[in-house]
Amino acid sequence: MKNQLIYLEGEKNPFSKEDLADMIIGEATGKDEELFSSFKEDYADSFPWYLDKAEKLKRLQTDLDNLKAEYKTNRTWYNPEQIKSDIISWIIPLHPDEFGNLFIPKRIWKIHIDEAINLSLAVKKKMYLTRLLEDVSKDITPGLKIKWNRNISEFGFMMNQLVKKGYITMPPGPNSDSSISQFAKILYNCFDINGALSSLEDALNEDRNYLRSTKRAKLEKFPDAFPNAHELRPTKNVKDK
Repeated sequence: MKNQLIYLEGEKNPFSKEDLADMIIGEATGKDEELFSSFKEDYADSFPWYLDKAEKLKRLQTDLDNLKAEYKTNRTWYNPEQIKSDIISWIIPLHPDEFGNLFIPKRIWKIHIDEAINLSLAVKKKMYLTRLLEDVSKDITPGLKIKWNRNISEFGFMMNQLVKKGYITMPPGPNSDSSISQFAKILYNCFDINGALSSLEDALNEDRNYLRSTKRAKLEKFPDAFPNAHELRPTKNVKDK
């Protein structure tokens, strides 16, 4: 039943499956980051980069196919926004307790949290392997990034200035016209920045970029020497909005 109420072992009040899914996502959020970092390091260290291009592509595709075989039954594999839907499908309470209430034991609850972490991790692995496939196919050194030589606050400030000038457009998010989170992830994948992804998100958020006033004063005019993008002639392949 869609609207059935379920008790957690040790909890007095029941929850809907939707509520339980939100709780599981909350418990799992962020717990895949260290695991993913370790995976990337181990994979990069163990991958046979000495192989020729065709063999590297074959090996990467095999690893991606093996990962897909394990997670292809989950809707999240095809669309990360579907993780809540997958989690809801996992929530199946055991037989009623002595009071006739459907409940989930703590050990099962822990398994659901671990499953959510692993599913999120699998999607990140998919994105990583897909990106490596694209890089190798284009003869780009896998994992190569542009080195940023200054601090992360200055980087965030200057990227925002380019957005304001119209030279770059912040990418859209699931529920908004623009997304700082998505912008940060893309930049983090392209630039070697000394700092965590969460720090970059703060740096791109004008309300949370705590750049020193002295540095801010020096950078305020960047890039005033450039005209606004719309003041330039249209490029051949890009139409002015």
